[in-house]
Amino acid sequence: KVCEFSPEWYETLEGNVTTATVINKDSYGMSLVIDTRISDGNEQLQPQVLEDDSDDNQVYLSTPSDPSQCVDLNDASYYVNLTSLREVFGADEDQECVEGLKFLKSHFPHNFTAEEGRKIPKIVHLTSKSKCLTPKMHLGLSKWYLPDYAVMFHDDDAVERLFEKDWPMFPLMKEVRSCITTGAGKADLWRYLVIWEYGGIYTDIDNGIGKLINDTLFKDEDALFEVERGGFPSQYFFAASPHHPVMYYTIQNTISRLLEVTNVHRQYVPFVTGPGAVKTGVYNCVGDGYPAAGRYDIIGNRSLTMVGRRGKNTLYVQRDALKNKDSFAQMNMTHYSNQDWRNNPNATKMYECYGVLYEDFMNYGK
Repeated sequence: KVCEFSPEWYETLEGNVTTATVINKDSYGMSLVIDTRISDGNEQLQPQVLEDDSDDNQVYLSTPSDPSQCVDLNDASYYVNLTSLREVFGADEDQECVEGLKFLKSHFPHNFTAEEGRKIPKIVHLTSKSKCLTPKMHLGLSKWYLPDYAVMFHDDDAVERLFEKDWPMFPLMKEVRSCITTGAGKADLWRYLVIWEYGGIYTDIDNGIGKLINDTLFKDEDALFEVERGGFPSQYFFAASPHHPVMYYTIQNTISRLLEVTNVHRQYVPFVTGPGAVKTGVYNCVGDGYPAAGRYDIIGNRSLTMVGRRGKNTLYVQRDALKNKDSFAQMNMTHYSNQDWRNNPNATKMYECYGVLYEDFMNYGK
């Protein structure tokens, strides 16, 4: 029996061993690059990597496979590389918090696997400079710990590890990071990358969970955004399957807008890396930057769902509900609304993004 995953992959069953034949080698020709895209229908499998000089072009997986459980992985939304995600996330060690703050530990259920037939994986992604939170934020974020979900609280080190991965589908992605001069801009690009690569739900840490957020809301969706107050798709909260077209377009838009910045210290973050990039990414897919609630069929046999309505929404996400005036300062962070370029001593100097890239090139290796 053959289970077709994509034009490059196929699976055959030989007794109790699943083997996958590799058609293409990696671009460097050094080894056969194989990831956990192969599945026996019940769990993700970690295959061996064969060296290029091997005469054997089969990858042997130790987990038995049931012929009735073959899964069509041609749609990348059914694939999440959990091994890579764990490596990027790193150890979740407890931190000593200063008085008045409380540590929030991430949660990765034992034997957590991608659920067959589900597009958006049960993973909630959060990021913050510190995992020590104000009591109000700690209590509010604890409600995002949905049953059977992994909750990944990514700190600065985890964010850097994700950026340092190879991104051949996003040329100049690593280079343009030199043109991001605010923590908000960095968090913007990170959230698109983590959902592109691993899928799941992203929410800002100051968002409260709404009444309608539950497993049923995401079960049959390929991507989901809330209608923002201004009518465009939400960037403070969204969910998508891995390798979703909206995330692809959003990342490409972010890179393009960064390259066009004429002064990296005076860039308007909401337009360059923030909601403006998401709005254009959605426009690229549905032809409308202000889509109303509903489900839209888009490129690649994928879909996008908008929920809520223009104005103030509280049914899905209670935006900014968990912060107060001093909460970010208490956590040694600066809220995006307070990251004013006018307070930057370099704001009056002209630093084009291309100029920054040129200087990086000239200084490389020095």
